Amino acid sequence: MHHGHACRQPRAIQDPLPIPLLLTIAIQQLLAYRRQTIITVSGMMVGVTVVLVTLSLFGGLLDSFTRKILNVAPHVTMTAVSVRGVGTELLLDVPPHSAIELARNVEPLERLRVPNVMKLLREVEQALGNRLTAASPYLSTQVLAAYGTGNATLPVVGVIPKREAMMSDLTKYLRSGSVARLEATHDGMLIGAKAASDLGVDFGDRLQLVSATGDVVPVRVVGVYRLGMGESDRAAFVNLRLAQTLDRALPSEATGIGFQLRNVDDAPAAALEIEAITGRKTDTWQQTNADAISIFVLRQMLVYAVVGFVIVICGFGVANILITIVLEKRRDIAVMRSFGLSRSRLFRMYLLQGLVIAITGSILGCAIGAVAIGLMGTMPVGAGVAAVETRTLQMAWSPWYFVAAVASTLVAGAVASIAPARTAASLVPADVLRGGHP
Repeated sequence: MHHGHACRQPRAIQDPLPIPLLLTIAIQQLLAYRRQTIITVSGMMVGVTVVLVTLSLFGGLLDSFTRKILNVAPHVTMTAVSVRGVGTELLLDVPPHSAIELARNVEPLERLRVPNVMKLLREVEQALGNRLTAASPYLSTQVLAAYGTGNATLPVVGVIPKREAMMSDLTKYLRSGSVARLEATHDGMLIGAKAASDLGVDFGDRLQLVSATGDVVPVRVVGVYRLGMGESDRAAFVNLRLAQTLDRALPSEATGIGFQLRNVDDAPAAALEIEAITGRKTDTWQQTNADAISIFVLRQMLVYAVVGFVIVICGFGVANILITIVLEKRRDIAVMRSFGLSRSRLFRMYLLQGLVIAITGSILGCAIGAVAIGLMGTMPVGAGVAAVETRTLQMAWSPWYFVAAVASTLVAGAVASIAPARTAASLVPADVLRGGHP
């Protein structure tokens, strides 16, 4: 009458196995496959190292570019473009039939000028007060520079030397000459190192500048600078009045005004305020350097793609070893199930194996990555990277890089463990012990 008791299965364990015990079993299984485990952990370690070095290198380049821009370029730039639109003021009182004819005579955008520039500058200085550290008007033009038998196109920026020195700290970047010489010499020129090299000129040399209107103006090199920015080092500074002569502009006209702020984060608000005061379009340093920044955005996308690819490869490594363990430990799994180990506990055990590999690889990868970042930061570079000249590779240090590397690796390890863990949990003990298929 009680024959059913003979076929009764062992009673399942009611209380869950503690995590430490599950972890111990998981580690023992991994140690049973020592070689495969070492290879997988090493792959994870290399992956974490690659992620850290890649993020640090890109972050260092972006930080270096940003620091350089903020040191040598205006935080906010007021341009000659009216906030009401180019040419709007000229067309207000023109009959419709004359609009087309007048439009032909409107100067192109790059030749627009700010009239009464110093008056506007003083108004902005008064309004912004101690939020400003420097302000300098400038006039940009382009000339043909001739020296000996050579010549080259040369962008020229007319400035007020004292104001520009406060704006971009020119004195710090001069290889020869001085800002005082430029101020004292009406036909003087501070030339960028790359432009000087292209023309074959040096301190004290005289050359000819041919303007777009055909005017020929002799100038003398009173200094050579190196800002460390490719385009800037291929240009030259002259006195504002000389640039106005080259461009046939009035003494009160300029291309725009650059402003340096005490707090760079105040740039967007300051730009709006300057626009309201002057009626002229005003850009922040991000807008002025949008082309260069867009290159970094593209590189950032490529970097993230590389990082994602590396993490996926790490996940495949974890999945591979766990699948091997599950397939070769089928009988052990069946025995554990027969003794009452539930499917959920079995699932957690193999999930723990994936996390153990990921955590071990992450710790080793972080240690090696930190050393690699430090060593790469001492590596000399020849011509700089990303249009910014540097003597060594610029590697950024941030705890968030390590957090991102570890977190992404743990997620990859956990996700890669799911399929093997489900396979192990779905095994039917009776089928496995009889030699059948699950």
